Amino acid sequence: MQNQQGLSLRMFYNSSLTGITINTMPYRDEKKKCWVGVVKKILTGPHFAHLEELPRWKPHGQDKISFQYRKATSGFPLKRDAEEWERNHWQEVIDAQVYPKQTTIPFTFSKASTPYLKQVQTRCKGINTLRYKTKLIQDIIEFWGQDPALPIQTIDIEDFLDHTYENHGGKKANRSLREFSTLFTWMEKRQFISTNPITPIERYPETEFKKYVPPKTDILKIITVANAFEKDLIRTAYHTLARSIEIRRLKKTDCDFKNRKVWFYTRKRKGSSLDGSFVDMNDSLYEILRRRCATIESEYVFPGGDGDRLSKYTLDNVMPRLFKRINSEDDQPLPMERQTKSFGFHAIRHHVAAHLFLNCGYTVAEMQRILRHKRASTTDTYLKSIVDMDTTRGLSALDDFEAEQEKPAGQKKLIAYPSVGDI
Repeated sequence: MQNQQGLSLRMFYNSSLTGITINTMPYRDEKKKCWVGVVKKILTGPHFAHLEELPRWKPHGQDKISFQYRKATSGFPLKRDAEEWERNHWQEVIDAQVYPKQTTIPFTFSKASTPYLKQVQTRCKGINTLRYKTKLIQDIIEFWGQDPALPIQTIDIEDFLDHTYENHGGKKANRSLREFSTLFTWMEKRQFISTNPITPIERYPETEFKKYVPPKTDILKIITVANAFEKDLIRTAYHTLARSIEIRRLKKTDCDFKNRKVWFYTRKRKGSSLDGSFVDMNDSLYEILRRRCATIESEYVFPGGDGDRLSKYTLDNVMPRLFKRINSEDDQPLPMERQTKSFGFHAIRHHVAAHLFLNCGYTVAEMQRILRHKRASTTDTYLKSIVDMDTTRGLSALDDFEAEQEKPAGQKKLIAYPSVGDI
């Protein structure tokens, strides 16, 4: 009767599992005068892959999806005692290892943030965006001194933002506030949290900041020491008001010479998808792009050394290298009072935008189209950051940009904003 019960239980365990199961019945150890209980199982299936990391489970066979468990215990005076041990022990293995019960693990802030960062990476927002968001999440966890479980309290986030404001100012605090608002809105939509803890937090006061607008003389200095490739980059940035990443993405197929338009693509849009907009070509831009498209073998207008897209590192180092040339003499730095203030490619965009608005009578709506902003409010904020809105005259006209240099005969303006000749 006992043997039949033990057999039926083992048959039940076998039928409840996927794969091949091998049982060995208890056997008599004549030397020790006792019974030995043995549990030996071979389970097959990719859903058992977790067993490889557990004690007593070893890979079995060549298929790499079979795993063997074996354990024996002696010292049972009766056979039924060994059988009972086999049944009980195998049930423990099933509960704890084969089909472990789901334990309640706190859903922490970092665990909820991980799929958000994965989505940022998947949507290709850019490595710097991913790094910034990751660093911000790491910073607030470090500030808290722990990885708290959700939901997060508003006061805990506000403490971190207050700390940021006191040490770095309102601009950084507000940027962190925007990033957290995006993160917690994402969590709320996915029902990780029921309410957004950012909602009650108000913006921090910011000190008004004016972006640097270089004069035309300094841009000309840079052009005079640039090589042919660098000069084409600077001239393209000047004539298009394009962002650095847009110039790096520029392909030959984006240049429509028939209609004299060049298309640029940026991810600064809702949903982070690439959004295209065009700039009219003036004579100078037409010459630059036409020449490069005819002579460059790469699909990119400004490729890197390997023919692929120009790297951010290479582009970011162009202007510092040029300023090092003009701010030194005989390999020695010039005195500070004689040095030219350095700026990057984006400052050229500031220069042209400020001039067109102040000196050429362009409206905010016209500047919005030229700067390729999606909203007029963005253009208004942008202009206030680079020009004095009370000033009636600002930088010199673009038409006078190279008055001291010879201009080609018969030059004609082909775009809404002024051409600047042959720079």
